Amino acid sequence: MELVYLNSIMVISSVFWIIQICVVEGRSMGKKIQDLQYGLNNVKIRLNLRSNDIIELQESVAVLNMSLLNIDQCPRGGISQNDIERNLVVDTEEPKRRVKDKILVDAFKEEKSWIREEIKYQRSMDDNISRRLGDVRQQITNTMVVLTDRAEAFESQVERMITTETRKLNSSISHTLNDLTSEVKLLKTRILQIEETATAFKETVVDIRKQSATNWAKFTNLESKINDKIQEMKMELAARATCPSKWKTFMGYCYLLYKKAVNFNLAETICSQSSAFVADIQSEDELNYLTKMSGRKIWIGITDKNAEGQWTVVRNGKRVEFTNWYPGQPQNFADYDEDCAAMNLDEPWHDYKCSHTFAFVCKKMVT
Repeated sequence: MELVYLNSIMVISSVFWIIQICVVEGRSMGKKIQDLQYGLNNVKIRLNLRSNDIIELQESVAVLNMSLLNIDQCPRGGISQNDIERNLVVDTEEPKRRVKDKILVDAFKEEKSWIREEIKYQRSMDDNISRRLGDVRQQITNTMVVLTDRAEAFESQVERMITTETRKLNSSISHTLNDLTSEVKLLKTRILQIEETATAFKETVVDIRKQSATNWAKFTNLESKINDKIQEMKMELAARATCPSKWKTFMGYCYLLYKKAVNFNLAETICSQSSAFVADIQSEDELNYLTKMSGRKIWIGITDKNAEGQWTVVRNGKRVEFTNWYPGQPQNFADYDEDCAAMNLDEPWHDYKCSHTFAFVCKKMVT
């Protein structure tokens, strides 16, 4: 593009020089010069345009050719001396300039030929693009037709599916409603039956409560009589039973206090020598009796050696039922194997390691 521009500048300069040596007579010649200047200006402007403006450039070149044709037809032999003097400046280098101008004109003609080729090429490209665009448009049209047909077919298929599924759903809902109606009726019947049963049950409970109150009064009276009879039997047994020398009798058992503090295992050994066991406590009465009898901290005949937290009576191996633990006890402090228990005069029970030493009481049945 720069080469075109330089060549065009050279052509424009040569054309201006030709204008200076032409003698124009009248307004018709002046009009031709104006046309020539107009064409040259258009060439200057359009030389900087892009390839998509080639058609306009071609039109400008046509105008320029027409202007050059008019100049070639200019009558040089009939020019008056006054016009020559008025329009030309005598130049001794005129022959050289004419040679140079011829070279420039030839270059301009070659440039015009190149421009025409470019215009042909651009037209060919435009034709190809137009054909391709036509093909693309046709393909798009065909594709749109196919897609439209497919869309209509799909829409029809979806509509049929929706219609079918709607019918199935309506049928299913209808059956479900019928089933639910039947179940509701059945539930109402069952609820009525349950209400009737509940009413009857309430009446029965009221009767049972009345009977229970009567029976409870009878049971309480009977329990009181049984307890009185048991107490009489114990007193009678205690009166008949005897304990070894130095042993004390209480509620059918014999008790002997050992004030010397020993560990729990040794206490068991000492008691076993008398066919007895370290005293366990089965009731509040026995607790009060042993507290007064011992007057000091003593071992209790219970242990959880076999299973941690499951305290059993050493005498018979049964689970401990009566307890009087201090709050938070037994705690097996710091995993010290506190598997034995002891009681003090003014405190509830605590668990201890069996290696501690306390006084103890031996216990056995009266004979």
